[in-house]
This record gives sequence, structure tokens and C-alpha cells, in this order.
Amino acid sequence: MSMAMDLEKLVQDISRLVLNELRQPQAQKTILLFARRNKDLPQALQWLKNKENCLAYVDDSWSVDQIDRFIFPCLSIDQMVDLAMGKGGSKLMSELRQVLLSGKKVEIAEFEYQQFEQSAPSALIQLYKKYHATLEEFGVRTLKTEREFSCRFTGSVVTEADIAQANNDGVSCLEISKRCCVTALAFDFAKQQSIEIQRIAGGVR
Repeated sequence: MSMAMDLEKLVQDISRLVLNELRQPQAQKTILLFARRNKDLPQALQWLKNKENCLAYVDDSWSVDQIDRFIFPCLSIDQMVDLAMGKGGSKLMSELRQVLLSGKKVEIAEFEYQQFEQSAPSALIQLYKKYHATLEEFGVRTLKTEREFSCRFTGSVVTEADIAQANNDGVSCLEISKRCCVTALAFDFAKQQSIEIQRIAGGVR
């Protein structure tokens, strides 16, 4: 058997393994919301109501390794400053700091200081932006909308570079057509970055 035929067979075997993996049902991600269970959700987080079966609250019993995503509804100015300085403060903030110390990322739906960007002195806002930048270095990022977390891929082959771009864009689910191929490196990288690859029955428009 020639080297070309060996390579072709290897590619076919890898493609078959990847397709079999993609056909397996994807486990839902568990989301921890840093809020009390009986508290109303802000408008920016209303989409979480559709994920009740995989949504945990901070007053539930949980551990860091059981959670896939950590969401904080609104970080006040005092909380942001304390956290940027490494302080725990309240029990809630101590738990948030512990999550960051565990190497996990925390998504913030709203930073309170941004409400005052048009009225507060520029020097004060710039100071708060520096604290914000420090938190980003700790693993804190701004929560994007649910629509942005799901992205449709229109190409015919998903590569490792495509997954890297999706990760940079904050995408948690990449939707692809039935005929789209996924390279083995892309599939492995997607698993490492906790990005779900989902085939759409009707294809990608």
C-alpha cells in the first residue's frame, strides 16, 4: 500500500472518529449565578430562565469543579475596587475571589461604574477603567448576550484557527451544517476550551 493511500485511510479514520464524537449528545453546561435563588433576574439575564435545569445559585450547595460557567449580575464600584485589590470583603465576594483563585473565569453582566460614564469626571472613570482592566487580568470578563454565545459557522471546514477565533469572541457553542467537516485538532481544541460544536438539522443559512 502506498504512502498516499495510507494517509487517505488515516484521514478517513480520523474523520469517522470525529463524526462519531459529534453525534454523541452534548452535556449541558452548569451555570452558577452569583445571586439568591428567590431574587428576580435583571433584564440582561432573563435568558437564563430557559436554562433552569442547569442553573445553580450562590446559595445552593456547589463546588468550583461542578460548574462550567460563573455569572455575576452586577459588580458594584466598591466590589470592583476591593476585588481588584485582592480583598474578599463580603461572603459573596470571598466566594467570587475563590473562583478566580481556582483559575476559572467569571462573567460580569454589568459593571456599575459604566452607568456614570457620561456624568462622572473623566479622571474618576479612567481610574475605574484601570480597576476593570486589572480584573480582566484576573479572569473577569464582560458577559455577552446569549445570541453572541451561540455562533453559526458558514464555512465547509472548521479548523483550529476557527475555534481560537470563536474562543476569543466568547462563543460557547459553534453551530455547523451537517456537511461541514471538523479537523481533529479543531475538535480537540474545542473540547479544551469548552466550546460545544453543534450540527444544525436544517443546515447553516
